[in-house]
Amino acid sequence: MFIHLPFATFVSILLWTETVGSISYYVTKSGKDTNAGTSAATAWLTIQKAANSATAGSTVYVGPGIYYETVTINVQGNSKDGYITFTGSASNNLPIISGKQAKTVSADGTLNLIYIQQKSYVRLMNFELMNLTSPDCAGARVVGGGTNVELRNLLVHDIRGGGESGGAIAISAYNKDKTTSLSQLIVDNCTLHDCEPAWSEALTFMGSISYYVSKSGKDSNAGTSAATAWLTIQKAANSATAGSTVYVGPGIYYETVTINVQGNSKDGYITFTGLASNNLPVISGKQAKTVSADGTLNLIYIQQKSYVRIMNFELMNLTSPDCAGARVVGGGTNIEFRNLLVHDIRGGGESGGAIAISAYNKDKTTSLSQLVVDNCTLHDCEPAWSEALTFSGNIQNLQVTNNRIYNMNNIGIDFAGGWSWVNGLSVTSGLCANNTVWNIHSPVDSSAAGIYVDGASNITIEFNEVYNSDMGIEVGAEVKGHIASNMTVRQNYIHNNTNFGLGFGGYDSKRGFVINSLFENNRLEKNDVSMSGSGEITVVYASGNTVRDNTVKPNKQNLVLTVDQKGGLNNTFDYDIYYPYGTGATQSQLIFYWGNTECDGLSAFQKKSKQETHAQVVNSG
Repeated sequence: MFIHLPFATFVSILLWTETVGSISYYVTKSGKDTNAGTSAATAWLTIQKAANSATAGSTVYVGPGIYYETVTINVQGNSKDGYITFTGSASNNLPIISGKQAKTVSADGTLNLIYIQQKSYVRLMNFELMNLTSPDCAGARVVGGGTNVELRNLLVHDIRGGGESGGAIAISAYNKDKTTSLSQLIVDNCTLHDCEPAWSEALTFMGSISYYVSKSGKDSNAGTSAATAWLTIQKAANSATAGSTVYVGPGIYYETVTINVQGNSKDGYITFTGLASNNLPVISGKQAKTVSADGTLNLIYIQQKSYVRIMNFELMNLTSPDCAGARVVGGGTNIEFRNLLVHDIRGGGESGGAIAISAYNKDKTTSLSQLVVDNCTLHDCEPAWSEALTFSGNIQNLQVTNNRIYNMNNIGIDFAGGWSWVNGLSVTSGLCANNTVWNIHSPVDSSAAGIYVDGASNITIEFNEVYNSDMGIEVGAEVKGHIASNMTVRQNYIHNNTNFGLGFGGYDSKRGFVINSLFENNRLEKNDVSMSGSGEITVVYASGNTVRDNTVKPNKQNLVLTVDQKGGLNNTFDYDIYYPYGTGATQSQLIFYWGNTECDGLSAFQKKSKQETHAQVVNSG
């Protein structure tokens, strides 16, 4: 038995709270529990000491070594001060909690390496749990009501001896409390192997209702077991209750599914998931005819709902001028798409588009917040005049992470605002991180960016890779008079795109403006493959922005920067590092277009623009 969880297995939403100025505690094999515990030099000896003493918002750093303990977490954080985080001090040298000497049972009578009962805002990460033997035991066990308990990056193995009653479980969570739910529980990026759950399960959650859908089911069944499964996903989408999980078996489901149910903050999400992540159920649009409430055709449609999670599905073969693999419409909160494979959504027209995943909200009073698109693969769709993964209107606290997007005939990821069709509303906060985007090309005008901001604000775009597309990352504002502001674009790898690698500003005087944004620590290499004259970085109608600490390696034209004369001169450039192309090339080979002036060499550019006073040039060997 070997279980690896590369994406989150959730009982509710990820709320990763970071507290500035929090207290740190330390545990090492050379420490003493009589110490203060507040530095490596005054570290405690046992993890249990920290589990009795840490305060809300603090982090406990546990040094390498083997700790022969059974740890009960007797402390907790809160929503104001944040999590208590217990973490190995080095993720490449995990501290080990070993059960070889374990004798002390937990409050529920079971034997556990880590035990958490009725606690909230506790995070455990970067530990190895091993060598525990008992008929009823667990590497980590969570019991009773609470919220925001996270188990991340744990290696759990050799939990053995499971009997007919109980079991030797890697990770277990259960809650018998009818009045207080266990919500916001996360198990993420853990590796579980070589355990003996016997009559139980390796990773198990009990206390919520489960429903089942299979190709051999009937919608007249109860739906509460594999033997009494429903036949259609739509039946589950009409019937599932808050806090429940709907398990959908393998096979092809020719449906267009409208989610008519929702969870809530007390009882938790309704989760729709494929039964087996290595054999995804397929929702196919080959027979699709029924349009959704907004008049578009969609495989999954969610309107004005909250606390809904869709994960482990393949969505494919839908054709219409205005359609989507999955579409979210209107206000709501905590909608999640995880581990979806979406492809062959085709036929996009000038109005609408054949979109992989779309979310928009025209509601001025109720935002769409806490929307997550994570670990999805989107490819071979035809958004045409729209975008492959697109967000528009009143959307806040958006998370777009760990996705792969490729082979699209227009923009890959888009955060939009200001358009009249969404009442002039804009996406106003979000994270776009660790996505890989490639082969994004518009057959109309070759202007499709891998990642595009069109009038949104307060978006952080970081740790993405964009390549082999018309353009890399672009921050703009297409609607005249509209402002895109407070963007942070950092630590992205942008390379081998047809036109510029990084661009910002409204693209002409009839568009909007980009202001007060930061572009830093990006790596730009060999963009402007077409030799269009846009270079690595292009700036048009924008002001008050800062470009700094980027690494720029141009192609053989050595064009690194193009700045518009009318709209782009009021920005700051400094501390960038340039690598001129060609053997023996020096700073003098670099080309900068500063308005109407061509500056040949960094020195000439510095003299003309008074910019890049701290820039560096690394000459080719």
